[in-house]
Amino acid sequence: MKNQQSLLNALEGWAQEELAGQRRMIATLQRQEDALVANRSGELLSACQEMDKELQGQSERNRRRERLFRDFGELFGVDAKALSMSSILERCSHPARLIALREELRRSTAQIVRRNRRFAALAGAQRKLIDELVAELLQQEDPTQLNQGGSLINAKA
Repeated sequence: MKNQQSLLNALEGWAQEELAGQRRMIATLQRQEDALVANRSGELLSACQEMDKELQGQSERNRRRERLFRDFGELFGVDAKALSMSSILERCSHPARLIALREELRRSTAQIVRRNRRFAALAGAQRKLIDELVAELLQQEDPTQLNQGGSLINAKA
């Protein structure tokens, strides 16, 4: 079993990596939004591919966090699912550096959520605009009919 200080050191390392990953995600979300607004599909695709890599890194960091929390659970004699970063810090006399990292993570997570919502709204608005433009070009009154599929015609002349 690991001791409390080694687990706190590992938790700090994880928190720093997580914060760096979240900052990269925020920058990538900004690139996605900029490319979407400017209608630069190549840049949007590139930013989406970057985000995919970041999400894969996020999965690995989540697994690392789960292992750390499991180790803390063993140390404290509680179920790891009952632990949060705040409850761990309470049990460990509130290490100042980790408290600061926890607060930065909270702010960063909130920013990611806001940016994701904004990007989703922008993408939805753009899709609606494109559907309406295509419907107008096809002289259809109802743009929702675009997703219904085409019609078969007899092409014999």
